[in-house]
Amino acid sequence: MPRPIRATIENVKKYGKQRGVVMYCPRTGEQYSATPGDYFMAPPKHVFKGRGGAAMYLGVPFSGIQPITGATKKKRS
Repeated sequence: MPRPIRATIENVKKYGKQRGVVMYCPRTGEQYSATPGDYFMAPPKHVFKGRGGAAMYLGVPFSGIQPITGATKKKRS
């Protein structure tokens, strides 16, 4: 299984321009912008952390609802 991408300045610059990408912390639920321009003053080796030093990762928020597909009506005889 692929590993989540850590929220570092290098990765924010690489992936942050894609639509909908945010930094998130799975432990605390925090979400922050991953737009590279928001962090132009951060040092090159900076690693983003949430409250209490929890690791942050890059991701795209999803509502969590998967639509059901297929036939919904029965044919009448």
